[in-house]
Amino acid sequence: RREGTLQWILQHQRYQDWVRLDKTGESQLLWISGHPGSRKTVLSRFLLESIEGSLKEQGTDHKHHVLYFFFDDMEEKQKTALSLLRALLHQIIRKIPSLISHVT
Repeated sequence: RREGTLQWILQHQRYQDWVRLDKTGESQLLWISGHPGSRKTVLSRFLLESIEGSLKEQGTDHKHHVLYFFFDDMEEKQKTALSLLRALLHQIIRKIPSLISHVT
C-alpha cells in the first residue's frame, strides 16, 4: 500500500466508536465486510498494525490482545467456523503461553 493511504479509516465514526468502547475495558468485535476484491484484507492489516503499534506505544500490549481471522471463500482452510476457532485459539496461546496447560 502507499504511504498515507487508509488513514481515513482511523477517523471514521464507526471505528472511533469501536475504539471508544474498547477503552471501557469491554471486548468488542470490529467486523469488516465487503465485496470480493474490495481490499478488505489490506484495510484490516493496516488497522492491525495501527492498533498493535498504539498498544506498544502505550505499554499496554501485554494487557490487550488483538485477535484476527481472514475468511477466504477461495481457500478451503479459511472458510469454516472450525478454522476460525483454531486460528483464534492458536493466537491466544501464542500471546498467553501459560494457557496451554488448559488445552486438552
